[in-house]
Amino acid sequence: KQWYQRRVAITAGTLDKSAIQEFVAEKLVSQLYGIVQRVHSNMPSNTVGDRNVFPQLPGSHLDLKNPSLEFIKCICKVLSLDSTIAAQVHKLKKDLLRLVQVGEFSEASIFKDPCLSFILPGG
Repeated sequence: KQWYQRRVAITAGTLDKSAIQEFVAEKLVSQLYGIVQRVHSNMPSNTVGDRNVFPQLPGSHLDLKNPSLEFIKCICKVLSLDSTIAAQVHKLKKDLLRLVQVGEFSEASIFKDPCLSFILPGG
């Protein structure tokens, strides 16, 4: 019941920072661990059979090789937009990277926008 009350407080628009931090630390982290483990065991590389997992769309410029690593980087990048959960996101990223055997400070762990930007000339 206590968890439900905190959840209602979040959805009602009263952002209780401790409730958000608790949700990330207790619920979201465990769910993401499970997802990353499943992705990593089912798709350890960028190919499944003879097809590439990452589509080559207009603007694609990175040579993506590891679906679980790319998932981790994208999820953590989005979660890092909320400064109230910065500490939880940092720990989450470190732990998830360890699951897929990637160093926290390695070049591979840095998020890079997978799409090129194109600015139309004015005029």
